Amino acid sequence: MNRGFVLFNTVMILTAVSLLALNQAHRKIFAYTTATQAWETTRVRHAARSGITYARMILENDRNPADGVGDTWFNPGKIEIDGIAVIVEVIDEQGKLNINHLLHPSGELNTGLWRIFQRIPGMSSVSETGWKQFLTRWQEKYRCPIPSPGLLSELPGITLQQPDDLITVFGNGRINLNSADAIVLESLVSRNGKQFAGQIISGRERTTITSLFEMKNAWDLDENLFKELLPLATMISSWFTLRATAFTDSGAAHVETVVHRDRRTTRIVRYREW
Repeated sequence: MNRGFVLFNTVMILTAVSLLALNQAHRKIFAYTTATQAWETTRVRHAARSGITYARMILENDRNPADGVGDTWFNPGKIEIDGIAVIVEVIDEQGKLNINHLLHPSGELNTGLWRIFQRIPGMSSVSETGWKQFLTRWQEKYRCPIPSPGLLSELPGITLQQPDDLITVFGNGRINLNSADAIVLESLVSRNGKQFAGQIISGRERTTITSLFEMKNAWDLDENLFKELLPLATMISSWFTLRATAFTDSGAAHVETVVHRDRRTTRIVRYREW
């Protein structure tokens, strides 16, 4: 009887000790797994941030007299940082139309720029009055520039699906002919837009355009067309969106920032990561 009791107690104690040991082992495994995941997340995030640093370095070390598709910063592509693949993108914001330059400080609409907006598919149905009312109300309500092209969805008549591809809120209002999308190039001129865009794209694939005057002489540009482009076009950009995506089998990290480049230094003006 006593032996049975002792044996039973011994088994119970051993079972309790085993369960305690198993619980501790599970805790340590969980802690190790969590720490490993946290370390991997940190590595991936660091790689994405390093991708942004890499993109800034390319921009700051660009010594070309003009900015365009032939530059080293244009489409850096895929790099490897600490054994992690990182896709880096540099987007020239001055290859787009700036919505914040549609309204003069006086409150009057920039008619010339508005006509360009009118030629963009998905934006042509908005009248001059509609644009002016939308921009004026925004200024009166928020006392600041429009922060994102996505807010155009609040304007009745806008059917543009991806406004960020063609519209920006950064820059001085001039459009870089070396990086602008074909749709933007077509909209810059009042006639023969497709022909003009094709000529620009074909020309800049051969060599970066350094000035309007060079383009006028080399391409025998029509005088009226030249005068139309003079207040609108540029070949030098100062505003860029940088994106970096780092990814491994366990997950990915994304960083996006907008930088202003001045005298070969870049300053971050907007930053987010997820």
